Amino acid sequence: MQQVYLLWHTHGLGDGETSDKLLGVYSTEEKATNRIASARMLPGFKDAPDGFEATPYEVDHDEWTEGYVTMDENETREWFCRGERHREDGGPAVEYPDGSAER
Repeated sequence: MQQVYLLWHTHGLGDGETSDKLLGVYSTEEKATNRIASARMLPGFKDAPDGFEATPYEVDHDEWTEGYVTMDENETREWFCRGERHREDGGPAVEYPDGSAER
């Protein structure tokens, strides 16, 4: 298993919102740690020095293999599973401007 390190910085914006930045992808944890040390001296980052996280990430590993969930304007969940689109309320998964729909 080959892995890299994703280096993220996150800081709060208020009202539960955050700003997330990917600073880089590094071949070793040491290189990610060195980047944290230099970034902590930069504007913005120095005001949120605890917002750094270096996360190991496996290379050539699929993510989101079952699709993802979204919310429409009525807060109805939609998702993909086994190549098919589904809706929480059982309604059509795709509605077109002409009124036609598909499940």
